[in-house]
Order: sequence, then structure tokens, then C-alpha cells
Amino acid sequence: MGRALLLAVAGTIIFSTTLSFNAMETQVSMAENRFEAQSSELVREIATSGHNLVLTQVLQDDGFKNTLGYAYLDYQGGRINVNYVASSDRSEAELELTAFYGGSAHRIKSQYSWLGPDFPGPMWLDVPYLSLDVDPLAEVRGTMDADTRPSYYDRRKFNDLRLGDLLSYPAMEDSVRQALSGDAGAGGELQVEYDMAQMLPTFRAPTLDDLYTRSLSNMDAGDRTLNGNTQVSLYRAYGTVAQPRIVRVAGDLRILPGGTVKGHGILIVEGSLLVDPGGILDWGGLVLVSSQQEFISIQLGGETTINGALLVDQEALPPGGHLDLTVNRDLSGNWNDSAGDKSGSSWLSFGNGYPWYEHTHRFNDEEPEGTQVYFAESGSDRHEHRTRFRETLDDLGSEDVYLEFADHTYSGYADFELSVAGQPTYRRNVYNGFGPYRRGDGTERMQSKTFQANQLQDFIVKVRSLRLLRPRFDTEGCAEWPRCIGQDRDRGGAFRVQLRRDSDGALLYEATFYWHKRQDEEAEYQAEEQALRDLILSGAAFGTSIDMNDQTDIGFSIDDIEGIGSRLGFALPDVDHKGTVVRHWAEGDADMPTTGNTTPADNNGGDDDD
Repeated sequence: MGRALLLAVAGTIIFSTTLSFNAMETQVSMAENRFEAQSSELVREIATSGHNLVLTQVLQDDGFKNTLGYAYLDYQGGRINVNYVASSDRSEAELELTAFYGGSAHRIKSQYSWLGPDFPGPMWLDVPYLSLDVDPLAEVRGTMDADTRPSYYDRRKFNDLRLGDLLSYPAMEDSVRQALSGDAGAGGELQVEYDMAQMLPTFRAPTLDDLYTRSLSNMDAGDRTLNGNTQVSLYRAYGTVAQPRIVRVAGDLRILPGGTVKGHGILIVEGSLLVDPGGILDWGGLVLVSSQQEFISIQLGGETTINGALLVDQEALPPGGHLDLTVNRDLSGNWNDSAGDKSGSSWLSFGNGYPWYEHTHRFNDEEPEGTQVYFAESGSDRHEHRTRFRETLDDLGSEDVYLEFADHTYSGYADFELSVAGQPTYRRNVYNGFGPYRRGDGTERMQSKTFQANQLQDFIVKVRSLRLLRPRFDTEGCAEWPRCIGQDRDRGGAFRVQLRRDSDGALLYEATFYWHKRQDEEAEYQAEEQALRDLILSGAAFGTSIDMNDQTDIGFSIDDIEGIGSRLGFALPDVDHKGTVVRHWAEGDADMPTTGNTTPADNNGGDDDD
């Protein structure tokens, strides 16, 4: 090889080596930058995670810990210096953590106040209507530390159930206030909430419905379920302060003379609670009366001591009212007018002026099933002469159709059952519809699945409260409301069952539920309403009736609630965050704190993140 060639080869090698070294130096520099960025981010995560860990360690049932017991910890590959100071009464605490990782540091300094377990008060009544009779020697005590907790009444159900046209809310509230004000305890003040759920975050408490659900889902082998209409004539004890229990009575509970129910935890009664004279109820924790009955009675005639709280959750629906059912249909789906196609209607014999295919006034009086409408029924179709629904299905044959509800806010809290050949049976509340169903066009709608008309087997709608149907009275701006319903495209905003063609969504059949009163029925209506009102005011027809004798002692006690609350995930201690200051140091900052200093001084500079 010639000298010139050797020099050329040597130059190439040197040049290539220089390029490789420069590339490696660049890669190392990039890696260092990435590491610095990663360490900067990781040190923040270590500080935050460590801060939360230490906070859980210093929080106790009765306040913050006096001292932490260590000044640093190795955590997630980094080092954390910890400075913790609690006030002498352990109600306040300051927590400062400085985390170190890969040349970066991050400090979190926070102040906290301790919040003890809490709950609203001695009584919480979530019922649509309440009658209360309290002996002057009875005690309803709401004292907690320096606070005097009131008894709460949730007005939401009275409003939602539209009871104002039947009952006077101010009269009921005045009566309850007067009854409570005469008791011998310090918890006789009544506080009315328009929706108690809005207050619950203040107390960190669950709704009564959630409390009921949590209790049932958390029952174990040590808890008890008693049959409905349980009568206790002997001594029964459940749970202790250290081991609170869940006791569920699936119906009424009656404590007879000589009988005793004693326990700690939560006692759930799914009906009336009756303590006869000579009977004893002695409970530490919560007594929850939870029922869907129209009327429940809480008669505390024996010796009743509740240290904790008495809770009543009643999902009752008001009685009264009537049901009219008007049917319109047009199997072409064209609907030249709102009345639809009346050909074949039995009403044509009375003339062509009636704007419906079929109509039944006071259906609940005309049919023995009352509030239950059988649109279709395998082997029977008992209401076909009222609904003409099976006839409609037969006329449509194998055409694909589906069912839908309209204005179901006024369904009277109805339930329904739908059975179609080859499909699972629906049993649901009308308000929730058929559930979301993704149709062939990809849209999700609250409709039944598509079915061939002649494949429907059963379709039943049961109205639970006629009073909660849309009222349509002749005195409300229309001289004859059934006619107005038939002439109005939205049927006066009343609840409707609709049958639609699947191919284009065209309406084929519509049945309208509403509460109708003719002008000539006004006197009868007023008499019915007054009779119902008298029954309710007597405390024996609707809502909740509570009687407390001179041996009744209901005292708010968070100590007794705390045990079952802790088990069910509420009434737990918590902290109130007063404020936090955050500082960050990247590698190379001159004022970087050191890991050897477990109580870092406040240095100026650094990357502040207030």
C-alpha cells in the first residue's frame, strides 16, 4: 500500500472516530437532560405521594398524633425529610416534606385542622307527610360538645309528590314544631331542608337510601335478618360498642310487654316500629325505619332509649285520584289530525265527533283491577275492550314495531311488564323506560327492542299512584278535557304509551293515562278529597305517625354512631386543609437543600409554585 493511501486511510479513521465521539457526547448530554427532566418530575410525585402517606399516619380518631417518631424516610427510590408539628390539643397540624431524587428536590408545606366524626342530629325524617305527638316528659336531645343539633325534616318528598293540593304544608310544619318544642330535651328545634341531600356534605353523611343499601350489602355472618312482623316478648341483644352489628327486620317490629331489644350498630325496620307499654328498646347507634308502605307507625309506648339517632325514610305514594284512559291510533302513521283514524271505533255509534278510538272514564272504577291496565295478556287480554291493543297488533301482523313512553314524569310512578317471544321479559319502572337500546342506525334510545307485532305476548302497566298522573279537569281551561286530550297532539302533556313502526318511527298507536274530573263531578271530588284529608290528618292513612311517651329518650351521640359509621364507611375523622406552599429545586440551583438537613430552612430562590 502506498504512503499516500495509508495517510488517507488514517485520516478517514481519525475523522470517523471524531464523529463517533461527538455523537456519543451528544447522546450522553441528551440522556442527562432527559434524566434531569425525569428526576424533576419524579421528585414531585415522590413528595406528593409521601405527603399523603404521612398525613394518613398522623390522623387519629381523636385528633392528630402528638409526634411522628421519625425525621426522614426512604421512599420510592428517593429520600424524604419530614418535619411535623401538632398543636398541644392535637386539633391543628403542620406537615412539611422535602423530597430528593436524582439531584432535584421538592417541598410541600401544609396546614390542617382535625375534623371529628359527624352526623346531622338526633332525628332525621325523610317522609312525605308527618304527624307527631310528643309527651312533655319525653326527651329529644341534640347536644354534641358545644353544639345543640336540631331534628331535621326533608321537605323534598312533600313537594315532589305534589301534596300541596291535598294537604297544608305550613299546618303540618307548625304542628311538628309545636310537638317538639314541648319535649324535655335540648334537641326540640326543627330544621326543615328543601333537599336534605344538599346538607349532607357538611356532615359527611350518606343519604338514608344509601345508608340502607350500604347496610344490607355489608351484612356478614354476625349480623341478623328477622322475619317481617317480628314480635319480641323476651330479651334479645345484638352487638357491642366494640363490635357493632346490622340487624334487619323485614317488616314490622313489635316489642311486647316483657320484651327487650338491646344492641349497638344499626337497627333497620322495614315497616312500623311499635314498643308496647312494658317493652324496652335500648339501642346505641342508628335506628332506621325504612319503608315503601303508604302508612307507617312509630309508637314508642314503652321504655325507649336511642343513643345515636332515629332515622325515618318513607317512600310512600299518596292515595286518591282517578284514571282515564284514552286510545288513539292510525296504522298508516299519517295522522291527518290528532285524533287519528277512527274507522272501526266503537264510539262511532255515538257520532263522529269524539276525537279518539277508545275512551274509558274512571277506568279504576270500571275495572276490578283498578290501577293495572292489561294491554296484552297471554290467553286472556282482559282489558282488550278498553285498550284495543291486541286488535292493533293483529292488524299489523309481522310488521316490525317497538314501544316507547312519552311524558313519563306523569306516569303515577307506574311499573310495567313486557314479554315478547324470543326476548327477555322487561320488569321495570316506567320512569326509567326500557333502558338504553342501541338501534340499527347506531343511535341509543330509551325504547323497547324491535319485535314483530304478532310476537308480543304480555304488556301490563300498573299505576302506583293515580294522584301523580297528570290532572286534567274540565275547570282548567277546557270545557271537556277528554275531547281536549284527543285534539291535542301532545295529549295535554299526559303520560302516553306509544307503539311505533320500526322502519321510520311513525306513531301507530297511543294510549294516554291521566286524571280526569268532569264539572258535574266537582262535589263528589271535593267530598272524596275531604274524606282522604281527614284520614291523613288523623294520622292513620298516609305518611308517618310518631308517638313518644314519657319514657322516650332519643339523644344524639356521635360516639355511639361512630362504630357503625366506621364499619359502613362514614362518620370517620377527616381533615380540613387550611393551605399549602410548594417549592421546587432543579439540579444546579445554588440554594438546594441537603438531605442531611431534616428540617430545611426557608431559603430564598428556587422555583415557587404557590
